[in-house]
Formats: sequence, structure tokens, C-alpha cells
Amino acid sequence: MYRTRKYYGRLNKRQTEEIGTLKSPTKPLYIAKENIENLSQKKKELEAFENIKYEAEEEIKKYKKEIKEEEEILKMLMDMELISQEEKLEKERIEIRRKGKKRTRKK
Repeated sequence: MYRTRKYYGRLNKRQTEEIGTLKSPTKPLYIAKENIENLSQKKKELEAFENIKYEAEEEIKKYKKEIKEEEEILKMLMDMELISQEEKLEKERIEIRRKGKKRTRKK
């Protein structure tokens, strides 16, 4: 049993020398702990940005829908304007024909 304790004692000492402890700032174990903490903090920040990104995407979808609706309204108004212009032209043609018929009747 004494040998086992001695063996583990040497192993622990060697591990502490090579890997370090959570309190030795130049050893890999401490550096790994610091990296994990930094990455955890960055993960939290990214999660906050993901929420902002999701909200922005939802607003973009909303605005795209509004734009599409406005474009449809604009297209309908343009079609109505075109029909109105065509109607005016047709009325003018009819009026010109009537005047032409009246002139030919008077002669």
C-alpha cells in the first residue's frame, strides 16, 4: 500500500508539474480553463446576436411582404391608368367618327 501511495504521489507531482493546476497561469490546465470561460462568454454573446438576427429576419420578411403588397397596388393603379387612357382614346375616336359622319351628312 505504501508503494501505491508513493507511486500516486509521484504521478500527481509529475501531473502538476506538466499540466499544472487551475491556479498556475502558465500551465495548460489553467490556460484550458481560461479558454473555456472565454468561449462560454462568446457563446452567450452570439446567442444574443442570434436573437437579434432572428428579429431582423422577421422584420425583413414583414417589409418584403409590405413591399410586395405595395407593388401589387401600384401595378393595379398603373393598369387602371392605362385602361383609363385607352378609354379616353376610344371616346376621342368615337367623337371623331361622329363628327366625320355629321360632316358627310351635311354635304
